[in-house]
Amino acid sequence: ALRRAQLVIDRFGLPADEAPFSLSRGQRQMVALASVVVVEPKIVVLDEPTSGLDYRECMTVMETVRTMAERGCAVIMVCHDMEVVSDFAERIVVMADGRILDRGRTHELFSNIELMQHAYVEPPQVIELSRRLASSVSPAFAQVSEVTDVVRITKEMVHRG
Repeated sequence: ALRRAQLVIDRFGLPADEAPFSLSRGQRQMVALASVVVVEPKIVVLDEPTSGLDYRECMTVMETVRTMAERGCAVIMVCHDMEVVSDFAERIVVMADGRILDRGRTHELFSNIELMQHAYVEPPQVIELSRRLASSVSPAFAQVSEVTDVVRITKEMVHRG
């Protein structure tokens, strides 16, 4: 347990000797997640895990969550940051007015303009960009949900002429 705790402290870059109340809000969130990660749960429920975090802290948290999922942990996350959802969620449940509107693969639901409007959700910009590029430039951009894929496809198209 001590070895696992030290690995988690190192992964999150947490000060091992400080009292939690002396830490910043972001660091306290990281301590809370670290306390969950160290016990290697089968299921974890996260409520706004990136709220109040800077970019580096956000990426540390979400890469940790991704690793947990890859190791078989079921991750259920409530999140209003659609960029984080797009980058890290495989499946989503879209809710509005206290009810479920739809559930499914992240990109498919983000691409459903009527659904997003009904849920008052602004999909990530890369989803709209890929939709427009697919309709006006090439179908190769369809279903693209990451900027790196837009860049990769664009480079391939430029190299082919």
